[in-house]
Amino acid sequence: MSPFRLLFAAMLALGFASAQPAFAQSSTTPPSGPIMSVDALPDLVISSMKGSAVCTPQGTITATIEATVKNQGKSTADLSKVTWQIILAGDWWAVSDNNAKYLEKYPPPQTVKPYVGGPMKLAYNQTWTGKMTIAGITKFKSIKGVTQPGPYVLQATADPNKHIAESDEKNNDKRVTVKDPCFKLVR
Repeated sequence: MSPFRLLFAAMLALGFASAQPAFAQSSTTPPSGPIMSVDALPDLVISSMKGSAVCTPQGTITATIEATVKNQGKSTADLSKVTWQIILAGDWWAVSDNNAKYLEKYPPPQTVKPYVGGPMKLAYNQTWTGKMTIAGITKFKSIKGVTQPGPYVLQATADPNKHIAESDEKNNDKRVTVKDPCFKLVR
């Protein structure tokens, strides 16, 4: 063994040298700032939801969504940094086997997605309820032989823009089904 290698081996054994170059940052350097376990993050869920729909005099449907957001995580959710304070979002879509061809030919309108703001913080186990309205939903066309109104799905989503780091990002939605309130039986 060369004298240089012998000296280097001795320095390593005594802890005087590193296998990494002096300019490289050690991979064991802790990151700056507080470290949070995934289990210690907030977790926003829709704990309850109600949906309703009414037929307007114009023959369109107006849906109302009332949803309760709960923080079931282990820390407070800081909602003050959420853009436009969008805590809840609502959405809808039509579901119908009997009206599938009609909906393909006459697609439902792109209604404005409702959003609603909420509190600045949501502590562990705390809840907050918001209400949203979707107007201008197209009613199903009544088809001869169809005896039941077509269903619509209403959905509420907590933190729709994913601004809050959560322990589980996949449990933010809840859905309910409502029947077409403009349905008329065609004989």
